[in-house]
Amino acid sequence: MAEFTYTVVRRETRQKTVSLVVDPDDSITVVVPERVRDREIAEFVSAKSSWIRKKLEQNEKLRTLRPVRPLAAGTKILFRGQEYPLSVSHGKRAGARLVNDRLEVTLGGGAVAVEDALRSALKAWYIEQGRIAFPERVGFFAQAIGVHPGPVSVRWMRSRWGSCSNSGRLSLNGRLMLAPPAVLDYVIVHELCHLVELNHSPAFWRLVSDAMPGFRVHRHWLREHGSALLI
Repeated sequence: MAEFTYTVVRRETRQKTVSLVVDPDDSITVVVPERVRDREIAEFVSAKSSWIRKKLEQNEKLRTLRPVRPLAAGTKILFRGQEYPLSVSHGKRAGARLVNDRLEVTLGGGAVAVEDALRSALKAWYIEQGRIAFPERVGFFAQAIGVHPGPVSVRWMRSRWGSCSNSGRLSLNGRLMLAPPAVLDYVIVHELCHLVELNHSPAFWRLVSDAMPGFRVHRHWLREHGSALLI
């Protein structure tokens, strides 16, 4: 079994150069010429295992060093790419809601660690909002692409933004509700296109581009700012 899970991107080129990228979210991408065999790719990744581990350790160190943003009344927090100040109150049931220009969070009466309770309530709210928003966008792009996905699940994940199973079931990261809507749309288009192309070949990226011509802008935004989409 391979030590690392990685994505292969095949490009039509006469060059024989193979490149390897480890993104801040720990995803590993191998870019190869079209005719390079899978066995050769696996051997290349194995030969680079020490370098990959070093990059993953650096990512983990950066995440550890990144200060946890304090949460309290007045803290500004992202929702769909826009910042809203938090309003905090106590009540019988924990919950959150967006009211005008504020994100109101209610903490349950038994909440002692206020900041932990805030994070828990917000994560639950973002997942709830994702369960409302994601299926509609999935349906919109599925019709445009001409695919028939299965159910959509929403989870709070640390690294992966989305995945698509062989059966067509989509799993999307609730953290995407912090990002601008177009970034969410890019992730959805990316996953839906895997129902047609189960790889990252040139044909796959052409399909993504057909469904979302400006996808590169949103992919770049996610690579640059994705690690900051935290609560």
